[in-house]
Amino acid sequence: METRQDFRQIIDAVDTPVFVIKVEESGRFTYLDVNEAVARATGLLREDFLGRTPDELPALSGAQAAAFRTNYARCLEAGETVRYRERTVVNGEAAWWMTRLTPVRDETGRINRIIGSSVNATDRQRIEDRFRLIAETIEDVFWIGAPGPGQLLYVNPAYEQVFGRSCESLYANPGSFLETIHPDDREAIRRRVSAFPPLPWEHEYRIVRPDGTVRWIRDRRSPVAECEGGAGLIAGVATDVTRQKQAERALAESEEKFRRISQSAVDAILMIDDRGRLTYWNPAAQRIFGYAEQEVLGRNLHRMLAPERYHGVHREAFAAFTGHGGGAAIGKTLELDALRKDGTEFPMELSISSLQVDGRWHAVGMLRDITGRKRAEETLQRTNRALRTLSACNEALVRARDEDGLRQGICRTLVETGGYSLAWIGEAGGDQRIVPVASAGADRARGRLDGIAARGGEGLSGAGPSGAAIRSGRTQVVRDTAADPCSSPWRGMALEHGPHAALAVPLQDLGRAYGVLNVYAADAEAFDAQEIGLLEELAGDITFGLRSLRIVRERDAANAGLQKVLLQTIEAVALTVEKRDPYTAGHQQRVAALAVAIAEEMGLDGQRIEGIRIGGLIHDIGKITVPAEYLARPGSLSEAEFLVIRAHPEVGHEIMKGVESPWPLSLMILQHHERLDGSGYPHGLKGDGILLEARILAVADVVEAMASHRPYRPALGLEPALAEIRVGRGVRFDARVVDACMRLFRERDYRLD
Repeated sequence: METRQDFRQIIDAVDTPVFVIKVEESGRFTYLDVNEAVARATGLLREDFLGRTPDELPALSGAQAAAFRTNYARCLEAGETVRYRERTVVNGEAAWWMTRLTPVRDETGRINRIIGSSVNATDRQRIEDRFRLIAETIEDVFWIGAPGPGQLLYVNPAYEQVFGRSCESLYANPGSFLETIHPDDREAIRRRVSAFPPLPWEHEYRIVRPDGTVRWIRDRRSPVAECEGGAGLIAGVATDVTRQKQAERALAESEEKFRRISQSAVDAILMIDDRGRLTYWNPAAQRIFGYAEQEVLGRNLHRMLAPERYHGVHREAFAAFTGHGGGAAIGKTLELDALRKDGTEFPMELSISSLQVDGRWHAVGMLRDITGRKRAEETLQRTNRALRTLSACNEALVRARDEDGLRQGICRTLVETGGYSLAWIGEAGGDQRIVPVASAGADRARGRLDGIAARGGEGLSGAGPSGAAIRSGRTQVVRDTAADPCSSPWRGMALEHGPHAALAVPLQDLGRAYGVLNVYAADAEAFDAQEIGLLEELAGDITFGLRSLRIVRERDAANAGLQKVLLQTIEAVALTVEKRDPYTAGHQQRVAALAVAIAEEMGLDGQRIEGIRIGGLIHDIGKITVPAEYLARPGSLSEAEFLVIRAHPEVGHEIMKGVESPWPLSLMILQHHERLDGSGYPHGLKGDGILLEARILAVADVVEAMASHRPYRPALGLEPALAEIRVGRGVRFDARVVDACMRLFRERDYRLD
């Protein structure tokens, strides 16, 4: 009894839970004794445990009781001390416990007791959970294992992403790690891994993933302090540094490229420090400025290379630049003048960027000699001016309606678009004088043209550029009118009104020069070869345009005469048809007038409306073959006689199909009795198969016929006629045509005369 009492005092004095389990012969587990710490950990009383099984403990969940029972059975089965970690929930609060179960045997060797003790591992579990969370979310590979290629205790999931192999395969064979290393790096790593005792080390090596890709790894390993009952361990972190390696290689390559580029660049590349001293000078700078590298390094750049007029602005801008690395010129491209070693100035293009080195701002400049470009730009500007002028003149050629308008339009375009100070066109008269026929420019300069005359023969006036161009058939170029002897007749005008360069281009037709195009520019040396070539092309276009306008004028006059004859003939034929049918006298004229009004209401163009008028005048021309007694008979016609009359569209088509005309007259005649639904004649055409002109004539023909008197019936009147086309709208008659006709009579007060 005293022993039991002593045991209780001992276990109650222990702060950690201690309990004794009785193992009955049946294998049933019951609690024999527990200390106060067990009661505190579970929230139960000591009496709640005594003599009860885990399943009978109050306030414990079935899962907790089952866990207790399972671990007790494991200890009984193992017959030796076992350790396990368990989770309990007391009053809604979870806790983790590290429990140790030790079996106790009786004198027969049977296990009849299990003594257990627990240590609160909640804080340790939380640390482990946080460690696992961190380890499983970082991108670096983290692992713990025994020294050498021995046992692997843990590796995080990043291993699969970096090495391309499963964690399970590494657990199964930790030595397979060496197989992943690139053959050229494997031996060095093997020696480091096999070293004993293990020492901290860091190394970079390559691995080969299963897909054949090579990646760079930075591996850091360190021994860790010995843990409970075990030998020392090794912990390591492997980082994929492939991108860093690529960046370093790219940087090295970039530096090498910069060195090579700067050495071979055609542009000068300079660098100055925060005191304005040159610190870099490439070979192109030496070639452009004339200074060798040893002459300029360490010297003030602006005093050497910038004209004096820039010095004040530079001092102010550079003081601001050294403070914050910015400025109006930073990041921009400027065009300035620079000085060569021999003191000559030249145009340059300058681009400046800022660079911070050791906390101080430096400027990097790229300078390009643009002397050639400036010359090319001037040439291009002159060429573009000529091209714009040529294009605009070609538009004037297209728009011109007569020769005078063309000549004047060309001169005006040369001045307004081309920017030339004066342009005029002259033509040689019968008395060998050049007569100005068009001009544009300053009023005072143009006023002097009335006095310009050049004779084809020798003499003072005949020696002018215009006369020389006509006589020789070649372009005459005057670079400077003030100095050119051939320009003496116009030198006073040139000096007074400003044109200093002149161009006289002959206008030639069929190999004969009949006139001259004169162009004046304000600047001397204004005309280069390309500009001259384009203006010579313009002279050819002028001649072509004048010839074309003459041909068009003559053709239009001839066509007008032919069209007049055609119309007179058509009107005569129409009159002949109506003379044979006195009851329908004026029918074709009234149909033509109504059809024209409908077409105008629909917004058709004038040329098409004229064709409709002509078609209306002769739409019944086929009736010329119908016997007059059929047309004038007051009674009914026989079926055969009616068929003869219904044939008149085809007869009219045959009469007109051989007549040349700008309009489809024969088809209008053939289709004017066709209907949209196919109920018309002679061919039963439908919808879009019928000409719009024929659809207009069909409506006009029905309205006029019903509203007028016929031998076989009196006039039905306008209202029944309009009702007829309204009922057939969109079915037999075109809806747009019907609507236009209705508007004429309802809104426009149209009348059939």
